[in-house]
Order: sequence, then structure tokens, then C-alpha cells
Amino acid sequence: MLTSKELLAACNQQVGNEFAASLQYVSIAAYFDGQTLIELAKFFYAQAEEERDHAMKFVRFITDAGGDLKIPEIPAARSGFDAASDAVGLALESEERVTQQIYELVNIATRD
Repeated sequence: MLTSKELLAACNQQVGNEFAASLQYVSIAAYFDGQTLIELAKFFYAQAEEERDHAMKFVRFITDAGGDLKIPEIPAARSGFDAASDAVGLALESEERVTQQIYELVNIATRD
């Protein structure tokens, strides 16, 4: 194994975090599709793909480091927004949360 068990466990958790963010963006995009806000829908579908790509980068890191991939349970995405601002606000909260999670990963990695 090329890295610590703690870092691999945190990376496995981050795979789930990234997939959860991806699913949330799909839900937000679908909301905008339903509201015929096509450009916002396209934007959030692209964001969903970006988060999925992030998850896959962590998957590759885990496997390249000789770790075992253990994707955690992913909670259901929220749907049914009251307004466009509600959906965008949730997206902002998601970005801030995932950014904090990445900072925490950096802290673990720099301790190793």
C-alpha cells in the first residue's frame, strides 16, 4: 500500500461525497428542466458530470495506491425546490461543503 489507511478511508468517503454532489446537481438540473430554464439545466448537468469525474479520480487514486474501493452509502438527493434561488442556494452550500472536505483530505495527506 502506497499511502496510509487513514487517507485511503478518507478518499473512499470522498468518492461518496463527490457522487452525492453529482446526484444533487442532476436533481437541480432536472428542476430547471421542468421550469424550462434550459441554460441553467445545462449548467447543472455539466456540474453533475464534473463531480462524477472528481469521484472517478479518487477511485483511480485508491486503486493506484493499492487500496480497496469501498463506496459509502449515498443519501438521496433533495428535489422539489420552491424557487430557482432555493436550488442555486443548495448548489452553493454543496460546493462549500465539498471544498471543506477537500481541505480535510489535504490535512490528512500532509500528515502522512
